[in-house]
Amino acid sequence: MAVAFSLLVMAQEKTKQKEVGLSFSNLDEFGITYKVGTQKAMWRFNTLLLTGGKNTLKYPEQAKVINNNFGFDLMVGREYRTSIDDNFEFRCGFDIVYGYSSVKREDKTSLDTQDWMTTKNSTSKYGFNFVLGFNYTINHKLVLGAEVLPGINFQDGEVKKSYNYGNEETTDISGSRYGLKNSSVLLTLAYRF
Repeated sequence: MAVAFSLLVMAQEKTKQKEVGLSFSNLDEFGITYKVGTQKAMWRFNTLLLTGGKNTLKYPEQAKVINNNFGFDLMVGREYRTSIDDNFEFRCGFDIVYGYSSVKREDKTSLDTQDWMTTKNSTSKYGFNFVLGFNYTINHKLVLGAEVLPGINFQDGEVKKSYNYGNEETTDISGSRYGLKNSSVLLTLAYRF
């Protein structure tokens, strides 16, 4: 009787599973993915890593343009998995999304170095994505995944232009977006342990 009870308890325990890997959106942005849970349901933590840069364009008239940019996206959610065969799994679920981006551009556009304009564009986005995808298990440890993320996102932001002579202009760029686009496809390569 005790043996039967212990076998029943062991059969009800779910195998814990973790995955860590790289994710690619539109094959030009990459990030890190971490998942934890069971074979049937996992919590998802994704970041499309920090993007940033600075470049300076110098023109023959000694005018120049300086660009600085920075941004990141974070996604947290839940996914449910159904085995199709030994190597394929169907995945569905949801993500809650937050992102931030900032772009600053300084234009010194004439021979007079006192003549300049600075443009700052900063946006925050938040929203909700549905997750529909597949996993292919390469071996016991490596998993290749593909998913589409249709959803709705809201954006709060503004563009602020400042001129050397004291004028300043601010434009609201808030709005919303929904649907599915090519950057809504996410590919992952993960190590399972």
